[in-house]
Amino acid sequence: MKLEDQINLMYRLWAQINRACKLQLASIIVLMIIVAFAEVISIGAIMPFLTVLISPELVFHHPIASSTLRVFGITEASELVLPVTIGFVLAVVIANGLRMLLYWLQLHLSYRIGSDFSKNIFERTLYRPYSEHLEKNSSEIISAIMSKSDSIVGQVIQPSMTILSSSIILIVITATLIFINPLLTLSGLVTLIFTYVLIAQFFKKSIDIQAKIINEKNAKLVKVIQESLGGIRDVIIDGTQKAYCRIFRDVDQPLKKAHAAVFAMIGMPRFLIEGIGICAIAALAYKLTIGSAVPQAAIPILGVLVLCAQRLLPLLQNMYASWTAIRAGKDVLADTLTLLERSLPENTVASNIKVKPIEFSCEIEFRDIQYAYNKNQRLVLNGVSFKIPKGSRTGVIGITGGGKSTLLDLLMGLLSPTHGEITIDGQCLNSRLMPSWQACISHVPQTVYIADTSVAENIAFGVPVEEINHNNVIEAAKQACIADVIEALPMEYNTHLGERGARLSGGQRQRIGIARALYKQSQVIILDEATSALDNETEERVMQSLSRLGHDLTLVIVAHRLSTLKLCDQILRLDSGVIKEVIGYEDLSF
Repeated sequence: MKLEDQINLMYRLWAQINRACKLQLASIIVLMIIVAFAEVISIGAIMPFLTVLISPELVFHHPIASSTLRVFGITEASELVLPVTIGFVLAVVIANGLRMLLYWLQLHLSYRIGSDFSKNIFERTLYRPYSEHLEKNSSEIISAIMSKSDSIVGQVIQPSMTILSSSIILIVITATLIFINPLLTLSGLVTLIFTYVLIAQFFKKSIDIQAKIINEKNAKLVKVIQESLGGIRDVIIDGTQKAYCRIFRDVDQPLKKAHAAVFAMIGMPRFLIEGIGICAIAALAYKLTIGSAVPQAAIPILGVLVLCAQRLLPLLQNMYASWTAIRAGKDVLADTLTLLERSLPENTVASNIKVKPIEFSCEIEFRDIQYAYNKNQRLVLNGVSFKIPKGSRTGVIGITGGGKSTLLDLLMGLLSPTHGEITIDGQCLNSRLMPSWQACISHVPQTVYIADTSVAENIAFGVPVEEINHNNVIEAAKQACIADVIEALPMEYNTHLGERGARLSGGQRQRIGIARALYKQSQVIILDEATSALDNETEERVMQSLSRLGHDLTLVIVAHRLSTLKLCDQILRLDSGVIKEVIGYEDLSF
């Protein structure tokens, strides 16, 4: 990846960070500068400390130091050791304390930004059109929300802060060392930086290869886990555990090897640089000792240089490691930014204000509707026209693959027609009208999603616990003919149903779904094979209960079992995307 591409990625990342986090980052940068000067003070304190320990009389030979000491009443070398030791310890403690504070604030800000990113990706995902959800594998979305947003924190945001803080401290310490010995400082620093640049260039291609593997395998790993656990019943029955374990291993092993390779490329240069640093200090110690009439006078200078090396080498290593992490995370960053930069629909409700349902009073009309899932596929619906009067009961029948589900998705505003128009009381069902129309509708699918919460929360699905109207919950359960089952449970409406309603039968889950629709008190209820798991007697009770809800309620019922359609005013027979006939129940051939 070219430098300008990396800069562009970082600029796009910066644009996604909210104002509060940017202000917090500005305050952290100020703290970084304070930490840098505290480091210099702690390093500078080593020279007087070692001088006092080795040759305290040298301090009294210095005119400024001796006059300062006399002000404090210090005239003997023995009196000097304790205050200088305390001063040195305080300088080190304060510097390290500030470094700990900086580290904590950097982590806190990094994960706050990561949390914002996860929430924004999740929000933008939920608001995407239904057609996009049909095309995209859910494992990719889960990977982006959970794995990739966390990777952004560990591989981009935190390393970027590390590079910034290390650079500031490096500049301040280097500027201080230049005053002590400019030639030695500059030559040593240039050697170290040049060595890291060579290492970075050597590993650059390998890092890019491993980054692609990590990005690709992470998404595949989520997919394998999701598919195997999602179909665990079939996995156990078919005895395919070994097959899934092999698939998991084939994805996980390259992923772990790629991570190991990246961490190796991050860590290995440290040993080389430390070796170079130690050799350089040993050579310098030899030179200073041999070339000095008073060898012990060189010890304080060596102490300062050793302490500087002890600070500078980790800084350079951290900067290199951070650069490596950022480079390894560039593919993840690019994917995540693509998700973050997706615009929210214009009708997105940014506040807690509830969407007001449309005043549905007359009829729903399909006018010459055509639909294809993409341009290259055949039409799923072709020239479909019909009306659904308010308060009517409309059935839809037809062979599998005839277009029934697509028709319902169009009716619910989940899909938009390729050609033709859907109107509600004469108003075109467009993006502006869609939220108000969808607020009128309840949908009961054949397979009802049951959350691992209480019965009451499942019936009042999506309603905060404190806002649930328990009287309405009980009434909806009675109308769906599930109240007797619920009241036989240990904690009745407070009983938790387990993951995906594991404690319920298929028919009970469907009746919970019907109760959910009735709790919403929608004007239109769409039953998509919603009674297929019920026995004939229970289905009869449920349908009779629905028929008694009055003619303010409009029902659309898709069913294979023809007896389900007894209460229908009209039945649409759909075949190969075309409505063959509109008939009454008495005209059905059994």
